[in-house]
Amino acid sequence: MPDKDVIIIGAGMAGLTCGCLLAKKGLRVVMIEKNQKVGGCCTSFEREGFSFDLSVQSIGECQKGGRIWRLLKTLNLSDQVRFIPLEPAREYHFPDQRVTQSSKLETHIENLSSLFPKERKELKRFTPF
Repeated sequence: MPDKDVIIIGAGMAGLTCGCLLAKKGLRVVMIEKNQKVGGCCTSFEREGFSFDLSVQSIGECQKGGRIWRLLKTLNLSDQVRFIPLEPAREYHFPDQRVTQSSKLETHIENLSSLFPKERKELKRFTPF
């Protein structure tokens, strides 16, 4: 394809994001997707009157200044998406305890550190703040 600069195989969230960012930089992009719909794991399908979501239940870092917010702002899409805050993001119930997962990465790492104090240093090592 001599008239294209980049070929992206797969129109999931990563492929779509990459394609948008490259196109914004002026590159000519073609995207190839094997499925009838784009979105990868961020899509749904219907069968026998029921709707099924494939895997993504929530996305973090959507607040102003967060990673997803910054990406949407870069792509001039921030005014086209409305996020619904979800805090806590999840709760896990075990026989002897309940663990909450915060939608804020820093809070989530702090919660994990309180559960696993010996791992605090390593947990903080893998965070961007």
